[in-house]
Amino acid sequence: MTKVYQRVGFKESPFNSASVFLAGIECEIEGLHPEICVLAKPELRTSAYEGFGIIADGSLRNNGAEFVSKVFTRPILVEHFKALQEELSFVDRDNAFSSRTSTHVHVNVRSLEEEQAKNMLLLYSLYEDFFFMLVDSTRRGNIHCVPLTETYLPNRYMLPLMDLAHSWHKYTALNVVPMFKLGSFEFRHLQGTGDAVLLNEWLTVLENLWLVSQEITVNKGFLQSAAAIEGTFERIFGQSAKIMAVKNSLFNVIRNTLLDVKFAFVV
Repeated sequence: MTKVYQRVGFKESPFNSASVFLAGIECEIEGLHPEICVLAKPELRTSAYEGFGIIADGSLRNNGAEFVSKVFTRPILVEHFKALQEELSFVDRDNAFSSRTSTHVHVNVRSLEEEQAKNMLLLYSLYEDFFFMLVDSTRRGNIHCVPLTETYLPNRYMLPLMDLAHSWHKYTALNVVPMFKLGSFEFRHLQGTGDAVLLNEWLTVLENLWLVSQEITVNKGFLQSAAAIEGTFERIFGQSAKIMAVKNSLFNVIRNTLLDVKFAFVV
């Protein structure tokens, strides 16, 4: 089977054959000490914060900047995030994470087969409402984090992955456009935060999604099996007490998204 890195045409890289979950994050933060923002330019620049570069972001206010991590495994990424939050200096820490800020996660998909990456997209689509339950409620109404269910994209789920990705929009909650430049799927849901526990929970769910996407195939049989849908749901969200508390509402919540994904297999 053709892998994503082969299909896109990436040069040799360790990310092409990675057998573990790898991700990078983009942390938007406001209220920073002005000396930090001196480093922020339109292009990504090296910063003094281990594992992170810094870039200016015109959408931020009050001495805001974006911190862009290198790509790490989940535990290492969380440790670098903790260190960043501890080392930053603020003039207005109470308002560091306004509604303008968010935390984007880029998950490496280069090493996935095309079918596995498509599984990841469809599984996310099926359970999208639960991903939003893990983040601040305001994120669902944010114009830079639009749920797939509120776009035209479910009508195109039947397309091959690359064709589907070429018709994508960058401001959807799950953005697959970075696959062509970075080899990643971008998850734009998480609000701006300095909470490492919350980040770890979010990354754990995304890691579970990445793993499950390589082990099951979303097809007619899967979508007709309540046991398969429920079992996969538990594998993705099982470590989240918040989501497990509403497990009994699973099939009510996914009523519409299940139809969207089923229509992808209607011929």
